[in-house]
Amino acid sequence: MDACPNCTAPREAGAILCKFCNTPMVQDLAKEAVKCPQCATYNDIRATNCTKCKAWVVVKCVFCGAVSPHHFSHCAGCNEAFAGAMERFQARREQAESQQRMQLLSSVGGVAAAFLGAAAGSALTDSGHHHHHDHDFDDGVAHRSTGRRHRHHHSGDDSGSSWTDVFSGDDDSPPGGEGGGLMDSLLSSDDDS
Repeated sequence: MDACPNCTAPREAGAILCKFCNTPMVQDLAKEAVKCPQCATYNDIRATNCTKCKAWVVVKCVFCGAVSPHHFSHCAGCNEAFAGAMERFQARREQAESQQRMQLLSSVGGVAAAFLGAAAGSALTDSGHHHHHDHDFDDGVAHRSTGRRHRHHHSGDDSGSSWTDVFSGDDDSPPGGEGGGLMDSLLSSDDDS
């Protein structure tokens, strides 16, 4: 109604009762009006503040954030009961945080296990490489030292043949004899001339 059915006074925005004669301007006050908890003035069900004292006539749901008239037993948005709502909200939040911690620990544990496994594999691989390199190093030293010994031995074999052997003959043969060397041949050719 836009006007009071009793005195025909215009209806004020948000008001349920006529301000002049207190006649209800709705058919069902329980369903269409909300009574202010502070001054007991009836207000439109859609009002958030009392039209007379400006007090809040709605409550906000801690679960979904919707507002409902304060005399409702359940949230008009998510149907959660207002009685004990804060305790239930805290319990659910703690449960959710506990689950998040467990998931975080599980994921961190998986990453740590993978990291330790990779580190262990890397350590084993490095150990194998070091052993292989040491073996190669030892083989290389052995080959080089063997080569030096071989070359030294070879030069020792050559020490039996010296330049004096080329230019001289047998020590027991006389100069110019059958066992004479290159020097003997040169000397004998000078004598012939």
